Amino acid sequence: SEADLPFLQAHVQRNPSDQRALELVADQLARRNDTSEAALAIYKSAAAQSPNRARFLRMIGRAETTRGNWSTVIEIFNALRSDGEETEEVILPLAVAYAEFGRSDMDAIKVYRRALELGTLKPEIHDLYCRHLYMREKSLPASGAQFKATLEVMPKCQWARLGSINHLVESGDS
Repeated sequence: SEADLPFLQAHVQRNPSDQRALELVADQLARRNDTSEAALAIYKSAAAQSPNRARFLRMIGRAETTRGNWSTVIEIFNALRSDGEETEEVILPLAVAYAEFGRSDMDAIKVYRRALELGTLKPEIHDLYCRHLYMREKSLPASGAQFKATLEVMPKCQWARLGSINHLVESGDS
């Protein structure tokens, strides 16, 4: 219970190898949505061996996203992806973190594509993805459709504008 939390926290400090107590503390803190430095340290310790690893990593990831610690965000959400988590809660902050670094490698492109499928309205993600399409796949029909879709929600996206113009010129469509 909430009243037992201080006792459990003290117990965990004295007995850091007590995984069950560590998880109980982490669960209580997660229920509170506690993202203090102390809570993040507990989530990290608990995540190492817990069946609730994903929950604790998501708590860390949300906190680091809020703080703008993009390298840590990438590390955390990629760990969740490698565990099979491809949800909106994982993909969208990962896409933002990749965009913060201007990443354009194929892993980032896959994440941007997925974020767009999930409906992100982050201009930098649209810009980086449309740039990739323009530089590498501008003649493909799917690229033309993406340029058009991006312009509907991001009319100032220069790469989508260039791609749409190129697509119209090459295809003769109007």
